[in-house]
Amino acid sequence: MMKKKRYYLILILAVLFVVLASILFVNKIVKINPFFAGRYELRGIDVSHYQGIIDWKKMSEQDLDFAFIKATEGSAHLDECFYDNWQAAENTNLYIGAYHFFSFDSDGKKQAEFFINTVGNLEGKLSPVVDVEFYGDKADNPPEKEEVAAQLGEMLSVLEEHYQVKPIIYTTYTIYSKYIKGEFEEYPLWIRNVYYPPSGTLKDEWLFWQYTDTAVLEGYVGDEKNIDMNVFRGTEEELKMLLVQRDEFLPESMENDNNFTTEIEQNKSEEIPLLEDLFTYEHYINYYEGENYFIITGVNKQYEENFQEYMGKIADESGNGSFWTLLPGDVNGIPVKKIGEEAFQNITIEGIIFADNIEVIGDRAFENSDVTELQLPDQLKEIGEEAFENCNLTSVRFPDNAVMIEQRAFAENDKLWKVLFPDVESVIKEDSFENCDTDFLICFGENSEENENLVKKFAVNHGIDFKEIYLSKEPLVRYPEEPIILQPEVKGFFYGIDGDFEDENFWDFEMCEDAPNFGFVDWHLPGCSSWCGSMGFEQEAEATSELASSDGKYEAANVLRQNRNGAWAEGAEGVGIGESITYRQSCKYSILNEFEGISKEDRNPQIDGFMRYSEICIVNGYAKNQTVWKENGRVKTLLMLVEGKPYAYLQLEDTILPQYFTLPEDDIKVLSGETIEFEFVIEDVYPGMLYEDTCITGIVMEFTGRYAH
Repeated sequence: MMKKKRYYLILILAVLFVVLASILFVNKIVKINPFFAGRYELRGIDVSHYQGIIDWKKMSEQDLDFAFIKATEGSAHLDECFYDNWQAAENTNLYIGAYHFFSFDSDGKKQAEFFINTVGNLEGKLSPVVDVEFYGDKADNPPEKEEVAAQLGEMLSVLEEHYQVKPIIYTTYTIYSKYIKGEFEEYPLWIRNVYYPPSGTLKDEWLFWQYTDTAVLEGYVGDEKNIDMNVFRGTEEELKMLLVQRDEFLPESMENDNNFTTEIEQNKSEEIPLLEDLFTYEHYINYYEGENYFIITGVNKQYEENFQEYMGKIADESGNGSFWTLLPGDVNGIPVKKIGEEAFQNITIEGIIFADNIEVIGDRAFENSDVTELQLPDQLKEIGEEAFENCNLTSVRFPDNAVMIEQRAFAENDKLWKVLFPDVESVIKEDSFENCDTDFLICFGENSEENENLVKKFAVNHGIDFKEIYLSKEPLVRYPEEPIILQPEVKGFFYGIDGDFEDENFWDFEMCEDAPNFGFVDWHLPGCSSWCGSMGFEQEAEATSELASSDGKYEAANVLRQNRNGAWAEGAEGVGIGESITYRQSCKYSILNEFEGISKEDRNPQIDGFMRYSEICIVNGYAKNQTVWKENGRVKTLLMLVEGKPYAYLQLEDTILPQYFTLPEDDIKVLSGETIEFEFVIEDVYPGMLYEDTCITGIVMEFTGRYAH
């Protein structure tokens, strides 16, 4: 193979900064922000209950200067870890401050008063922060600017009057452009941009910058393993200027001896019991069979009066929402395996989350309990007679294993209209679903092992409508007898997220040969792209060979990055015939399968959990510029394999421009959250003018199934 000439080393070094600045908008594979953030002297964190219990002594020893702690949200939600965090952080050498998550749906004055009454005296602490960002469906249905300006303005004014400092506004580019710019520019700005440094009109306007949300430090044990990192644009003396000097307007309850420590103790005076303490148990031991477990028999009378209040707080702290009842998985290390007979009979409960190791739900365990939602345990084997009779269930998904459903287990649930049995060998007794909704639908998983379908048999015998639901982790692929031949449509590059701020080409999607990005425009849209609503997107690429490169210019992962600065160059002798690159991808959306998408009105929903692969964008050769592109080899024909089996030949044109291949509708699909694998094998090439290396700049797989808009 011909070697790269020495003079190109100078060129490579010259564009290294550009390479590092190239970042995939969705995946954060290349992280340039820590490099730019390193130029600032002071750095800090912002935390909430997601980080759980924090060891603030250990946290303060990790090269941090400041910390902002979430206190409140809206007009009534207190962050459950605030008081613990605040009191412990006060005993460190960190500069600390409190922040409030702004609600578009609450009165601004009430939000300010709630923050003041919760946090109290801020003397010697950093200025209060108001976090303004979209939540829920607000990105798709943004509030009117006038209404936001009125409520946010009211909150800021009340805080400013009370603390005699200007509050800091934390926000994103989208929120800044829509609501802050021109309205609240006099307030100190804390900008969130975890992809690239603040640029454009905000280049010199920010005071704090949140440069990453994927940092990992020591000293916390919450569900969220990552932590937000920030820098302050200034010196320590300038940071001290943000400290509240004195609080002239403290409520009378906080003056003199009634200080903030007393406020903390008042809020924590009533301890919440442990989850396992809320219940009573029967201890089952069978030494001969080696069994040792607990059976939940009901609610502990000591906590019966305030059971719902305690459970709501415990469930909310766990991140499940306050309406759920959580059932423990063990007591002092001994597992809970059963719910006893009549354990919660006639007790009003909205939703139930069972620990996964519970195997049996006893007779009449939740009869007349008004349960509306269930998350049944993974190891469940049996549901007893009348266990959920006369409740308010509307749908039930049973575990993946076979389950025994006893007599009248779900009878008299007149709103219950659909159930799913993934295992077709589940046994359903004669009147298990008697007097449920008249439009009752029984769904069951595919019978891949051709076992007797007892669920379908039950439905047929009782004249109940039924439907098979695909639940497998394996992709569904319609393979042709011989690989099909696909021809491309040639389009252009566009600016997308790598646009030129100075020339106002940022997020410009006009096609032109000189633009830096390619792929699918909707992936690059600012604010809320087609990825809104997706709960997880992962992809990776690996190749049979790679051309050696100290700066990563030719590695397989470059094909995932939708810009022209890097490429995959095969590393075999010759032009690389037979070399291949493998591409794996998964995307998770809120609808995981067809069962979840089915409604009473539509039993064949468009939103059925499938991610359907529809199009491939390939940038052939090394498309950094025309000279580099001509000097290296390009692909003429690719054999495309799906899950290891031949599917199509892609006939690529010899052009630097992006080439789009349309896939036959519904040929390739995979359920939400599952992984699919594609392999692209070089079958033929267009030779380079100078080098034998064959290159591909990018391969982007588009799919439908993300229904966020």
